[in-house]
Amino acid sequence: RVDLHVLSRLNQPLMLRGMARSLAVDASAEEARSYFREAVAAAAGRKDGSDAPRLVVLHDLKRHRPGDYARIRMETPLPLMQQAHALAHSARSFACVQWRTEGSPMQSNAAFGRCANALAGASLSRMVSAAGPYPVTEAVLLSDLIEGNSDTLHRSAAHAAAKAVLFSRLRLSPLQRAFRAVNDSGVRAMLELHVCARAAIVVTCAHPQLMAAFGVEGPAAGQRSNCLGCVKANSGFTRHLVETRARLQARAHQSLRTYSW
Repeated sequence: RVDLHVLSRLNQPLMLRGMARSLAVDASAEEARSYFREAVAAAAGRKDGSDAPRLVVLHDLKRHRPGDYARIRMETPLPLMQQAHALAHSARSFACVQWRTEGSPMQSNAAFGRCANALAGASLSRMVSAAGPYPVTEAVLLSDLIEGNSDTLHRSAAHAAAKAVLFSRLRLSPLQRAFRAVNDSGVRAMLELHVCARAAIVVTCAHPQLMAAFGVEGPAAGQRSNCLGCVKANSGFTRHLVETRARLQARAHQSLRTYSW
């Protein structure tokens, strides 16, 4: 059972100040630095229905000042890392299933349905066979199919049908709902990444080079991979996820299995 209250601090001004400290701005980008300070102050005073400030700083900066945004390198704030660790620990053993559809070669409703069913089947197979102290029976879906996870994806009936397939076939972890408690999609993506870096298993779609570099395992025996026809060719999120898991595994000597479907 995941306590949603542990996420409340991610929506407080303290978190915004932590984010400000974690941003490294080019020395020549004084305008970006000034804008960011103003945006932090504005966001800290902006309230929603739950009386929690909205984390809109990075989205505001990227939307209105893309040149300044490009000069900013963001590192994950320590409070977010701590929350990710606490959430992953509270959920014990779970799978993360990641699918980036935007920019993929899929064109037809049939292709979306075929890919959704293939991903669900591969994920369930890996969950059933997962070894560890706890059975892996629940999954977190990381996908732009979920509303609010992409500002640029134009959803269609095919996207909705693919999402319905995954939601019906996978038993979703309470973490799925917990992530929605974070208002800003950029901050939520960081939280999802660092929680899923600690998942018992991750099912994603990786190019052969990425598989070889970070120990990503291929499809189960007797299964042929066709996931590259279902996903964005080069997903930065996928690469960051498998890199982070590889670092955690090397540092903690944990068995963190990552599969390409």
